[in-house]
Amino acid sequence: MTDQAALLRQLRLALRQNDDAAALTILGQLTTLARAEDDHAALARHHGSIAHIYHRQGQLDAALEHLALALDSARADGDLALQSGLLGNMGHLLREAARCDEAIHYLENALALAVDVGDERGRGVWLSNLALVYDDLRQFANAIPLHEQSVHVARGLRDLRGLAARLGYLAQSCTAFGDHPGALIHLQEAVMIDRDLS
Repeated sequence: MTDQAALLRQLRLALRQNDDAAALTILGQLTTLARAEDDHAALARHHGSIAHIYHRQGQLDAALEHLALALDSARADGDLALQSGLLGNMGHLLREAARCDEAIHYLENALALAVDVGDERGRGVWLSNLALVYDDLRQFANAIPLHEQSVHVARGLRDLRGLAARLGYLAQSCTAFGDHPGALIHLQEAVMIDRDLS
């Protein structure tokens, strides 16, 4: 237990100093300890942290590999909320890699789990991310209703920053779809919210 506490302190320091190499070494030691203790929750967290570092370095395949390992551990632990987050993050990375069909699959599963566990914030995020994949595919008729739902969630949560961003995405979809009056209405609201926030 002391070793783990010491390693976690070293990890926080390495992350604060942006020392990725040291952080990855420490995370490797932490995963070994968690595996020995059959601690699936810790394994999921540590693999998620490793994935975050690889993503930041632009190593998407390595990040996806560790997110998959984290997902396996979250499933073994039965943590549905964490599974939703990991699936959504995998979908986000797959979108970055222009692997849209896979991104849709992961984001739809993340969304379904968020609904199951009553995670409204997660539901809004995954709806928005899913809509952005359809935007990438230029399937604006699919994207617009998803953007509208994500806007509705942000309103319900009173998440003004999220609402402004999602209204902006919705306006872009409407413009690409040829609905310029609708786009203008959403854009004006986004601008007013941004002005109030700043």
